[in-house]
Amino acid sequence: MWYVCDGCLDVQEYGEPRAAIRIRHRDDRQEFFLNLFEEIGLSPSYGRETIRFGVEEARSFLD
Repeated sequence: MWYVCDGCLDVQEYGEPRAAIRIRHRDDRQEFFLNLFEEIGLSPSYGRETIRFGVEEARSFLD
């Protein structure tokens, strides 16, 4: 089982959602986490201990 404990949903000026998940204490496993999302058809970006979803990916992730 895997769960998220720190993240955010940011709704932009025109109602466009963006989502992010922090993996600070698991930064050494970033490729593992990114692969989990790729298995379900999402390709988030990674930087500064955070997995980020663009507008379309955030919508897909939240659906």
